[in-house]
Amino acid sequence: MARLRLTTCALLLLLSTPVFAGSTVENVRIWSENDKTRVVLDLSRSVDHSIFTLRDPSRLVIDLKDSRLGKAFSGMPKGTGLIREIRSGVRADGQLRVVLDLNTSVRSRTFTAEPIAVGRIRPRRERS
Repeated sequence: MARLRLTTCALLLLLSTPVFAGSTVENVRIWSENDKTRVVLDLSRSVDHSIFTLRDPSRLVIDLKDSRLGKAFSGMPKGTGLIREIRSGVRADGQLRVVLDLNTSVRSRTFTAEPIAVGRIRPRRERS
């Protein structure tokens, strides 16, 4: 049986946000290949976060401390692969919550990657 895996990455773009002291989500990207789906959150700076899953229906929740969507954010991408839909909202405690509505339960992991330069990201290879 093929293993289903969802990888969530936070790629830091090192952009300045003079008015808001927290982090902003500048873009959300998603793509699928074989039995894996990857979601990338492009952030203005490093951010403390937590990730957990919920059942019935299956969801993956990402809480980003002191964060919000950037002013130029154009909207969540359409779901693909293991993800049916992506939505977000700001909680009363200032955390941005990103919810991935899933087609099935998944095993997930998260990591951060530093950019090579502003607007460019360092490629990262998955190990089996």
